[in-house]
Amino acid sequence: MTAILNNPIRKTVTPSSGSVSETFSTHGLCHQILVKPSTASTQYDVSILNSDSVTVFKRSDEEATFNELMILPLSGNYTIAIDNATVDEEFIILVIVRNS
Repeated sequence: MTAILNNPIRKTVTPSSGSVSETFSTHGLCHQILVKPSTASTQYDVSILNSDSVTVFKRSDEEATFNELMILPLSGNYTIAIDNATVDEEFIILVIVRNS
């Protein structure tokens, strides 16, 4: 029996002029993306791009904590980006990838 491991990718970022991005590498199925700004009234867009700059996930006009469950295959290098943030403040980003 093969063990299934959750690989949490956690980033703490602060936008400058409303935008920030961080890179990560992974292989598996993404099951959850959580983005939490410091202030509940902050609005922003969140996206994940692959190494060819193709957007594989995008949500626009989010406000407060964004928490989405999904099944999204990921393999390789990615960039997670916060754009159009109404406040330059700390954001916590959590991406849960299940490796098998």
